Amino acid sequence: MARKKSLQDQPTVSKRSRLKAPVYLLLAALLFGMFYGRNLSGDVWWHLKTGQWIVQNRALPFVDPFSYTARSPMILHEWGAEVVEWLAYRLSPSALAAMSVLLISAAFVLAFRNALSRSGRVLSSFLVVAAGASAAAGSSEMRPQVFSFVFLALTVLVLQQYHERGGRILWLLAPLMVVWVNFHSVFLVGLALIALEAVLAALAPPKWALGRPFPRFAAAGPLVAVAVVSGLLALVNPNGAGPFVYPFHVMHDPQATRLTNEWTSPNYHEWTGRSLLVLMGLAAIGLASLPGRPALRDFAYVAVFAVASLLSRRNSTLFAIACAGPIALWLASAESAVRSWLSLRSLERAADRAVWGILAALVALLFLWRVSDAQGRRPFDYMNMSEVFPAQACDFIAASHLSGPMFNEYNHGGYLIWRLYPQHRVFVDSRQEPFLGGAFEEWMYASNSAGPGVWQEVFDRRKINFAVLSPASALVSVLAERRDWVCVYQDDKAVIFVRNIPANAAVIRAAVR
Repeated sequence: MARKKSLQDQPTVSKRSRLKAPVYLLLAALLFGMFYGRNLSGDVWWHLKTGQWIVQNRALPFVDPFSYTARSPMILHEWGAEVVEWLAYRLSPSALAAMSVLLISAAFVLAFRNALSRSGRVLSSFLVVAAGASAAAGSSEMRPQVFSFVFLALTVLVLQQYHERGGRILWLLAPLMVVWVNFHSVFLVGLALIALEAVLAALAPPKWALGRPFPRFAAAGPLVAVAVVSGLLALVNPNGAGPFVYPFHVMHDPQATRLTNEWTSPNYHEWTGRSLLVLMGLAAIGLASLPGRPALRDFAYVAVFAVASLLSRRNSTLFAIACAGPIALWLASAESAVRSWLSLRSLERAADRAVWGILAALVALLFLWRVSDAQGRRPFDYMNMSEVFPAQACDFIAASHLSGPMFNEYNHGGYLIWRLYPQHRVFVDSRQEPFLGGAFEEWMYASNSAGPGVWQEVFDRRKINFAVLSPASALVSVLAERRDWVCVYQDDKAVIFVRNIPANAAVIRAAVR
């Protein structure tokens, strides 16, 4: 019985659809509609303040300057991105918003080029990238992660070129890792990807290596060398080995991972989660239509990143970027079969026009809706949903000259850092790692009023003078019933209580008039 031929031994589709400018315009409109989005995150604010601190002090803060409760040393694995983001923001808040949209869009343009190069089919490539961009729509925040998306797309392209032709292009990854390690801890994914390529090259050498005396060594050897050199060079950064251990240090705490939305599994009731399922569905359709076995390399890529995206929603973007090529290649087989069937009935051209017409209409609707939704708002404020943060409460704190330790809402900590530092330092914020095993748990127990006297023990031990709480916090109703605490400010975003002591008498008198 003849063994099925692996697609690794088969050439990619040679008949390429003619790529026209309208396809890129359609892709640009799609990416704008997806990534110029509304993504609530308090992290943006402390990233900006950290970048500002680094620029002003010309150093990295290894001890947290923004809180008075942090006890763990800081590992600023994103410091390079924070500096770039602060400089962009200082130029213009809109410049930062534009930069973030352009970076993540550039990653998906590179993914599209890789998909088109692998598959030779414009439609298959567009569908795969469209589904991937939709699944990644929640990752377009103005945060350092957008730099990693571009670095990952470049890494995938270099590895693909090496797989197809070999050569020294692989060594471009070493300087890439030197930069990447200072921009985001996802550089570890890049190193892991090089290591995965080395294993796959040893198991199934690419065609260019088959004529060499030792094909497995010829293919895998340079990959191992680049992985080792890149890893050693990446150690030459201000944090040393810190970026290598940082993700494991944070993620080993199950409580932290549960509370961090992007580390949880995808929510399939949201359109990003459903889009992830669509992307996986396109991969399944492509696999089912293949005339032979998929190449081991392609299957390993899709399997590894698909599992990672099911475990954590933050990995959906990595899956969409890294696997656009193999999924489009597989889907091209299904597209070819459908086109052959339509061609026999003289329907191919009409069907092609209908499909692209529908796609163009959907993208146009998305683009127009996004423009309409963003109308009248500054790009930075629109993307970051700035209106939900307690701006007026911060104005009140600054005008009232409150002093002493502050207790604050976890999700508002980053914004309070941005607005009130250095006059005030926060109790806790969304960075988590400086607070785990201490202030983080204290905030959780106190803000939820867990057990009689728990909040009071925290407030007394920390000598809290005023508290900035969410109106929905259980602690609001507890403090409102006490005489030793007075509510001096309240709106729909924040409630401020001060301790009823002589030092706060002026603030209390002004509030109760």
